[in-house]
Order: sequence, then structure tokens, then C-alpha cells
Amino acid sequence: MGQILVSYFKKAEEKGGIQAQVKLAMITKMSSIKAQEAPDSPENIKIFEEALAQL
Repeated sequence: MGQILVSYFKKAEEKGGIQAQVKLAMITKMSSIKAQEAPDSPENIKIFEEALAQL
């Protein structure tokens, strides 16, 4: 579970380091730990895609 969601945190880190990861967590209201446990549902992926676009 959450492999795709966790990959968004890696993409955020590549874009802007730890600050980008923190911003991603704030926008999605999901930490990287929660992302590991959350399902890679279409809804969650959409939230992360939109959040990553804001970074």
C-alpha cells in the first residue's frame, strides 16, 4: 500500500528538498508515514498530483 503516494514525497524532495516534502505533507494533510499506509486510490493519487503541481 502507498507505494505510489510515497513516490510523490521522493519527487518533492528532488524538486525542493525537505521544505518541499513538508509543503507536500501540509497540502495533502498526509505525512510520508501515513502515505505508506494509505491506499494508492485514484482519489489519493489525484490529491498528490495536484499538490505536487503546486510545489
